[in-house]
Amino acid sequence: MPDPTTGYPFSESTAMRRVSAPCAVACAVTDRGRVREHNEDTFHVSADGTVLVAADGLGGHVAGEIASEISTQFVAQLLDSERQLVLKGVPEQIATLLVTALHGAHEAVLDEADSDKSREGMGTTLVVAVVTGGVAYVAHVGDVRGYIFGKDGLTQVTDDHSPVGELVRAGHIAPDEARAHPEKHLISQAIGLLPGISPEISEVDIEVGESLLLCSDGLWEALPDDDIAAILDSSDTPYTAAVALTDAANDRGGPDNITTVVYTRSGS
Repeated sequence: MPDPTTGYPFSESTAMRRVSAPCAVACAVTDRGRVREHNEDTFHVSADGTVLVAADGLGGHVAGEIASEISTQFVAQLLDSERQLVLKGVPEQIATLLVTALHGAHEAVLDEADSDKSREGMGTTLVVAVVTGGVAYVAHVGDVRGYIFGKDGLTQVTDDHSPVGELVRAGHIAPDEARAHPEKHLISQAIGLLPGISPEISEVDIEVGESLLLCSDGLWEALPDDDIAAILDSSDTPYTAAVALTDAANDRGGPDNITTVVYTRSGS
C-alpha cells in the first residue's frame, strides 16, 4: 500500500481494506480482518480531519453493516451542516450537538428497520469526535473506544457500555482481562437497539503533537494498550499509525473487523 506523502486527499479501497486520509492530520482505515466474511464497520473523516466517526455494526444482528453506514452518514451530515457552531468551540453547544447527533442516528436506524422488516433488530456501536480549539469532544455508544496518546502515554477517554466494562469500572477485573473475558462481546446499549441509548461525552485537551485514536473492538481486543502506545509513538503520520495499528491487529489473528481512526494535532 503506497504512503500518501505525495499529497492529500489520499484514498484507497480493496476487497479487504479501505483507507482515507483527506488531509495530513487524520487518517482512517477499516479492514475486514482474517476471519469475518464481510466488513460491518464504517468510518468518516471530514476534509480537515476535525470530525471523526467510527461505527461497528453488530455481528450476528441483521444488516449490521447497514446500521453502521446509516449512523455514520447521519452524524457526518449533521455535523457538517452545523460547521459554524463546531468552529465556535463552545463546550456546552458541542456536547449538545453530539448528543443530538447520536440520538438522531439511533432514530434513523430504527426508522430504516421499521420500513424494512428484514432489517429489524439491526444495530451498531458508534464513536464520534469533534476536535476544535485544542479540545477533543468524544461521544460514544457501545464498546467502540477513544484514546488520547501524548506526553502522559495512552489514556482511554471512553467507558465501554458493556457488562464487562462495568466489571472493570467496579474493580472486579483488570482492563487487560476484559480482552479475554467470555462475555466480552455483550454490550449494554447500541444505536438502533431498544430500549434506547444514553450517549456519554468526554472532553479532553489535545496538545500539539498528541494523537486521538478512535477504534472498534477489532483493534483494542487484539492489541494491549502498551502495543497501541508503542505503535503510535513510533509512527510519524496519522496514515502510518492507522495502517500499522490495523496491520498489527491482523498479525494477532484479525478475528474481527478492524477500524482505526487517527488524528494528530499539528501546529507550533
